[in-house]
Amino acid sequence: MLLVYLASAWIAGLAFSNQINLPRDLLLWWLVFPVLSFFFARQNPRLRLLFLTLTFFLLGAIRFTLARPSADPNALAVWNDRGAMTLTGEVIDDPDVRDQHVNLRVNITRVRVQSATHTVSGLALVQAPREVQVRYGDQLEFFGEPITPPEFADFSYKEYLARQDIHSIVRVYSAPKIIAREQGNPFFAALYAFRHRALDTVYAIFPEPAASLLAGILLGVDSGIPSDLRDAFSATNTAHIIAISGFNVSIIAGILTQLARRVWSAGRATIIVLVGLAGYTLLVGASASVLRAAIMGALVVIAAYLNRSSTAYIALAVAAFVMTALNPFTLFDLGFQLSFLATLGLILYTEPLEKLFARVIARSRFASLTVNSATKQSPNSNLEIASSSRSARLLAMTKDTFISTLAAQITTTPLIIFAFHRLSIIGLVTNFLVLPAQPAVMIWGGLATLVGMIAPPVGQLIGWIAWTFTEWTIVIVQFTARLPFAAIPIGYFDAIIVGAYYFILFGATRVDWKTVREKISLRPALALASAFIVLILVFNLALTAPDGKTHIEFFDAGGAATFIRAPNGAKI
Repeated sequence: MLLVYLASAWIAGLAFSNQINLPRDLLLWWLVFPVLSFFFARQNPRLRLLFLTLTFFLLGAIRFTLARPSADPNALAVWNDRGAMTLTGEVIDDPDVRDQHVNLRVNITRVRVQSATHTVSGLALVQAPREVQVRYGDQLEFFGEPITPPEFADFSYKEYLARQDIHSIVRVYSAPKIIAREQGNPFFAALYAFRHRALDTVYAIFPEPAASLLAGILLGVDSGIPSDLRDAFSATNTAHIIAISGFNVSIIAGILTQLARRVWSAGRATIIVLVGLAGYTLLVGASASVLRAAIMGALVVIAAYLNRSSTAYIALAVAAFVMTALNPFTLFDLGFQLSFLATLGLILYTEPLEKLFARVIARSRFASLTVNSATKQSPNSNLEIASSSRSARLLAMTKDTFISTLAAQITTTPLIIFAFHRLSIIGLVTNFLVLPAQPAVMIWGGLATLVGMIAPPVGQLIGWIAWTFTEWTIVIVQFTARLPFAAIPIGYFDAIIVGAYYFILFGATRVDWKTVREKISLRPALALASAFIVLILVFNLALTAPDGKTHIEFFDAGGAATFIRAPNGAKI
């Protein structure tokens, strides 16, 4: 557990430095005390642990100060909001095609204002016309206006892009001129070429909207998913199906492991699996949630090769440490936070929930009827064995879906409400119905895509199998999202409430629940909890109810933007 303590201290140091901007030199001087104290406290293990933890706390704080953007006079951001100019740079990522435009991540190297050329450095999010045929590695020259990313009331686009080291958005006024082709890394060029071919195959094999959904699940390209379908996934708390994370990575790791061990020795098979995981991570975009899952998966694969036990706590802690060490701003990425909390929920609460459900099922009327039936057929049968067998079968049918979903939602629901101001009521049911189909969606969809790239007719036949499971997912998500009160808007949900929830939750996790159950009966506790939830929902509905007045807000989103709330609550 030492790694868990150190990683926790490191993350706490990052968060501390984000809130309190102390000089780096001061932090370095503070670091001397715990480092020296660690070596002098050899006879006291607890003191050594305390000083080592404090050391990692300060190292985290120092790392965050190093990540803050410095005042560079040659930075591209210096030219933000100063009018139109000619910019030159290289496309460093796969173009992100949208409905009306294409987003390009461009490393800008020069700007020309009137007749003066200036050398600059910095990444920009360039919004170019959709019809522009630009690829990774192309060098471009274009005329546009760098602007500072906007900040909205509920979302800071500026901070979101800053976590990717992007501090400028450039609107292109005319089609970019391609100066040179294929100037990027050959490996990434080949990887993106494979991705494009696979994407074309998916759209050739599957009809819409299944094609766009599979493109998101398999390749991380979710820009083609219709907005109404995306809203349905969000309302039913099933958006994690689209976002590639631990579930997808675990399937890839399992398939690669089974195939590699049939051909190569254990050592070579491990290397093949690790290379495959790295390649898949890069292929789908290497988002925060994918990186977290890939690092955890790699640790499990390495531990299996070394015949060492790899606890989920340690794997999660190491993944968080590595990711935040590479980019401290990852800590504030919503995708990373949700992925981390969901994994933590699975680690902490899956086993207790399984035990709870096993007891409930064993004592239920359904289990009693099974026992009575077994008694009539065989008077000498063991009633306890019959009940346990039936309970085990019923539990096995639900634990991988309902229990796992519930465990993850225990830790993610407050953050989801805080970020999206919506509580999904139908989420557990929807997840229970669609999650069992997802391995088939990914395996058959991936197989159809790979085969379709070589033999399109055969890929089309395999695609029918994948389409069945994909269509089931879409139909269930859309149906449950249309149910009354599938999702309830939450108006007031302050960060203090979120913090208090996690403080109570993780504090109560260490409580001896057996002692608590002896003092508190189950039904009154459930009734009290239900009443509290209803009270909160009524309170939030009252806060979000229209007040009969018209509200008009003007804000800067890089252009004229107006938000209107009508007297009946309608939003325009």
